[in-house]
Amino acid sequence: MGKFDLLETLSRSKMLRAGLGAPLFEASRRLWTVTPDKLRATPPFRAYGSFLQRLAKLKQTRRQSSWTCFLRNRAQVDFIGEVGRRVCDGGKLSIAIFGCSTGAEAFSTAYALRDSLARVSIEIKASDIDAVNVAAARLARFDPTEREVEGLSAEERAALFDLGDDGALIVKERWRRPVTFSVIDACAPDLAERTGLHDLVLANKFLCHLEPEAARRCFRNLASAVRPGGTLLVSGVDLDVKARAARDLGLIPDESSIAALHEGDVTLRQGWPFEYWGLEPLDRRRRDYAFRYASAFIKPGGNPFRRESSSDRARAAG
Repeated sequence: MGKFDLLETLSRSKMLRAGLGAPLFEASRRLWTVTPDKLRATPPFRAYGSFLQRLAKLKQTRRQSSWTCFLRNRAQVDFIGEVGRRVCDGGKLSIAIFGCSTGAEAFSTAYALRDSLARVSIEIKASDIDAVNVAAARLARFDPTEREVEGLSAEERAALFDLGDDGALIVKERWRRPVTFSVIDACAPDLAERTGLHDLVLANKFLCHLEPEAARRCFRNLASAVRPGGTLLVSGVDLDVKARAARDLGLIPDESSIAALHEGDVTLRQGWPFEYWGLEPLDRRRRDYAFRYASAFIKPGGNPFRRESSSDRARAAG
């Protein structure tokens, strides 16, 4: 048994977690903050960081968070935009977003598809388990001082919002038009029956707050709502859970943008290794690199983005 495996085994004891785990954790946090980035990237520090996060998962209480923001992962925004560009003129693109919180991700998705909205029929079904969040999302009004809009440039604010008489930021009608909101539990076993199948399913930043077995079941649920040939885009999930579930389901990692999507949300990366939801840095030496670090997975069985459009059928008939 390796020394880190031994420490992990010992940390499972409640007595040791109370007597050793907390002091070790806090001392490690102080050491980590003064360690140069280059040294943190070495194998010994990476291994110790992995141990610290395992300890964090044991000692911290998992709870859902409603925090969200616009354009949170800009690499993901680019990825979604490329998906839209792959759809034939006059075609359709169906998107489901689970765990949408107060709507920033749904409206960001519509904005990501801005180059395709005029030529493609786009449907975005966004949902959350919390009815209060869904009600707030339907209002499409955001406080300019709140975290949902932090990090946006003046140009992006102007592109995304109209200014209300009370100073509120109101999502522009063109970004609201493709989106509908509903209250849905992504963990419900009849998810695909309730929502139908979609070309692209987004599930970001909520699976990490579930216990591993519950997260695996939910991951399978989410994959069931993906049309054959479609894509499941998921981040903020325990990497061991994701890799195992994706393999079991026969999903195919989309290797075109693994690094960009993995590194795209700095809040997740900054949480490693001291938060249970933190995202470990890429390790290209791992044999399971693609399954572990991919954020996009393709469901075998077709290519929905190349489905025959009405204009294609008309040309064929003529």
